[in-house]
Amino acid sequence: MYPKTTGRPRKTEFNGVTYVRNARDYYHPLGGGQALHRTIWEAFCKCTLPADWQVHHIDGNALNNDPVNLEALPERGHAAKHHRLNWTCTHFAHRKNGAAGLAG
Repeated sequence: MYPKTTGRPRKTEFNGVTYVRNARDYYHPLGGGQALHRTIWEAFCKCTLPADWQVHHIDGNALNNDPVNLEALPERGHAAKHHRLNWTCTHFAHRKNGAAGLAG
């Protein structure tokens, strides 16, 4: 049911939508839109996340979009989790420098 993205394929499909992998290994639909991992989490949990919530990859692997590897967190909690785990995450540095939104 959920796309397998092992081996870093450039494209994958979910629910009839084609997603393309970006330089940070996140999949986004052609033409823009919501990140694949957020879409999968919402489909699996059958609900829509508030805009200020994000979906975190528990194992740190952006290519592992298995629903059991995804957890929803408020933006601040997501940033704190990465800080606690001492993960280097370019997303948060990007935001600090004024870049638009965090992927997913």
